[in-house]
Parts: sequence; structure tokens; C-alpha cells
Amino acid sequence: MFIVRREVAKTIRTKAIDQAKLRAKERDSYTCQKNPNHTGQMHGSHIIPVGAGGIIAADPDNIITLCASCHKLAGDSWHEAPLEQQWFHKKFPGRYDRLKAKHETRPIKKYEWQEIYDKLKVENET
Repeated sequence: MFIVRREVAKTIRTKAIDQAKLRAKERDSYTCQKNPNHTGQMHGSHIIPVGAGGIIAADPDNIITLCASCHKLAGDSWHEAPLEQQWFHKKFPGRYDRLKAKHETRPIKKYEWQEIYDKLKVENET
């Protein structure tokens, strides 16, 4: 029974994160934030990683839009060292510090993920 509840909570969490990525991509006009001239598939990438835990994973402010090559290209990948990327700090001064200040790692209850998902879904539909 515990496993079923955990899977349901993960599903709602994943849906909330997907909605946050959609919101961030719409906010960024589906444009790569590192190189606006890049085209193609756009990814929503977290500044504070999902693995750090907390509601911040579903906060659109914690997500930036990157093209596939800027997101994953070896040698200059966002994931290799995201917070050491000077372009990020230059383009978004103080953003990481603001996110860090509101980041909390307490366990998130299923109903909280549901509330976040519902809110983001409504925002994305308007």
C-alpha cells in the first residue's frame, strides 16, 4: 500500500514539474536563454536541481529555457556546472540567491503537489 501512495505522489509531482517547465518556456517565448539564435527543441532546465528536493522543483522561476545543445552538449553543458556559468549570472543577476533563499527541503505532501499542479495548469490555460 505504501508503494502505491508513493507512485501516485510521484506522478502528481512529475505533472507539477512538467507544468512549471511549460510555464517557463512560455515565459521565455520558447527561446534559448543562453543563445537566443539557437533553434530547435527547447528544454526546461532547473537552476536548483530537482534532486535537491522541495517545492522549488515546480517553481517556474527555478527553470530556464535552453535549446537541446546548450542544455546537454558536452564541454559546455549547463548540467556540468550550472552555477559556474558566467552567462547565467550576467543575464539573471541575483536570481540564484533569491531561489536559494526560498528553497526548503522539507518533505512535500501529496496534496501540496496537487495544489501546485492545479495552480500551474490553470495559469498555463489562460
